[in-house]
Amino acid sequence: MRYQWFKENTPVDELGLPLSRAEQEQEAEEARSRSQKKRLTRGEKLWTIFACIAVLYASANGDLPLALAAFSFLVYESRILTIYLPPALRTPVANGLRGFSIALFFGTLFWAFV
Repeated sequence: MRYQWFKENTPVDELGLPLSRAEQEQEAEEARSRSQKKRLTRGEKLWTIFACIAVLYASANGDLPLALAAFSFLVYESRILTIYLPPALRTPVANGLRGFSIALFFGTLFWAFV
């Protein structure tokens, strides 16, 4: 950050007091985090494709536990779609999807080995 020569260039808070350097950096970090969207990494994209192939293969051959295990991974990765929900619903829906996918996966493991 460059040195500011004039007082009118210094950012102020709601009360008109000048912001400290830490507060300015915190606001800049929050603005950057708001602008960045979570995206799938290359590995997540690859495993999502493998999971889709596994669901199709398992459903064609009648292997329901494998289909449900792959579907649980797809449900887990669908958490990325919560950015399109209203802000108040993003976290609860993402946590619900995570819990459902973990429960579905462990239920599938139990069903496959019992």
